[in-house]
Amino acid sequence: TASVPLVTKLDLDQILESVEKKLIERTLEKHRGDQTATAEALSIHRSRLLRRIQALGIGRTPENLGGGSESS
Repeated sequence: TASVPLVTKLDLDQILESVEKKLIERTLEKHRGDQTATAEALSIHRSRLLRRIQALGIGRTPENLGGGSESS
């Protein structure tokens, strides 16, 4: 008989993404938004952290999603 997996790959991907997002958010909070310190704490390059922040939508709120220009 074939066994049915309890967690599908899609579910696992969603779970891992959720865990990664929470970890980055909490680490950013701990370091008061300092991305360099956050990257060091997570043992990743700052450029990777920035890509993950963008991909995971971290820091986006309905207020700052309006089509205005972003400051550097």
